[in-house]
Amino acid sequence: MPYFKTSDLAAVTAFREWRASIANHYKAALALSAEVGASQERCCRYNDGQFVAFIFEPGQEIPAYFRPFRHFSGAYVPRLTTKEGTQLREKIKKLPNVLMPNNYNKAIGFSPCLISGMRLCEYPASVLQGDTLYFMLPDDAPYTPPEHVTEIFGSEYNQAMKAVEDKKR
Repeated sequence: MPYFKTSDLAAVTAFREWRASIANHYKAALALSAEVGASQERCCRYNDGQFVAFIFEPGQEIPAYFRPFRHFSGAYVPRLTTKEGTQLREKIKKLPNVLMPNNYNKAIGFSPCLISGMRLCEYPASVLQGDTLYFMLPDDAPYTPPEHVTEIFGSEYNQAMKAVEDKKR
């Protein structure tokens, strides 16, 4: 896989804004989870970070205005046939929006593409260390880096990823 880095202010800012929108959305979703008695530590999300369902702990009583979410065991969504479920759905719609990675992609010169003719790659795997953004792309993703993007070895990307993980601990 090809690895890259950039310290371009526009790219770093776009990445931070995109990730902050996901974090804000998730924080609000967890607060809503606490309000309905679901897990306050986690909820079911789509790959883009968008909230999709509440998670209840095993053995926990589930309110009648929920129905199972068929795609994930232990996850529940509001029943829209009940007053409480409809009201909860309206609260879910009011959660902060998750930004699309369009500005980030544009700043690093990446366009979403099909990989191996089957899977969509919407954005590269990325890590931000300080004011330097590191990212990697699948081998068959067509990409011509702009001037401010430098190709690097995988070991440099991995070192940045490890430093960020160590900092979280």
